[in-house]
Amino acid sequence: MKFPPGFKKQLEALGVLGCKHIPDAYKFASERQRREILAAILDCDGHANDKSMLELEMKQDQLLEDVLFLIRSLGYECQAVYEIYRDRTAQGYGVQGPYAKVRLRLDPSNNLFT
Repeated sequence: MKFPPGFKKQLEALGVLGCKHIPDAYKFASERQRREILAAILDCDGHANDKSMLELEMKQDQLLEDVLFLIRSLGYECQAVYEIYRDRTAQGYGVQGPYAKVRLRLDPSNNLFT
């Protein structure tokens, strides 16, 4: 992947290049910023299940812990359920192993995306 000039150094400075996680500066940002970060994560990796809950699936333990922290810091209840998938496809490669499914129930009066 080709990065714009200086972008790779910024990722390295944050410690996120090659190590998916949410840096503390973002986990302890303003409520508005944390909502925007969570909305972006849900927009990229989330979906609604048949029980009106939002779900995320992820493999990285540190990112999982950071997302749970972010969700709870905003006052939402969530749970992580670990499941083992026999075969998952990621960028055309079969991936096996445990994935965490994060389930998030939102109160309709507290719209995350506004």
